[in-house]
Amino acid sequence: MIKRILLLVMLLVSAFAWAETRSIHVEWGYTPPEEPEVTGFQLYQDGVKLANCYWAGAETAAGDCTVTVAPDTKAVFTLSATFADETESPHSSPYYWAHYVTIKLGKFAPKGGRRGWVGLQ
Repeated sequence: MIKRILLLVMLLVSAFAWAETRSIHVEWGYTPPEEPEVTGFQLYQDGVKLANCYWAGAETAAGDCTVTVAPDTKAVFTLSATFADETESPHSSPYYWAHYVTIKLGKFAPKGGRRGWVGLQ
């Protein structure tokens, strides 16, 4: 019984300790102003600029990048346009993305568990 409890504790701790890294595809539509000139687009996660999620070019409307979200949390993504004068547009409306982990152990639970990503709008 003690071994079973220790195994359960170790599984729960390890499930909550790791974050999941995923490659995502982002698409958007944007009508740029006449001035200043648009130089690209920047993705933010929870208000933090993602260094690997910048796409150059005024005509760019999609891109791929890698993000990390901890289990059982919700991330908020926004996008901004960058301009030649080194300013940015206001951020887009937020896109919520939840990462969930479910571990089921017990006599009547199915074997194993499941994990996944859910995009929420």
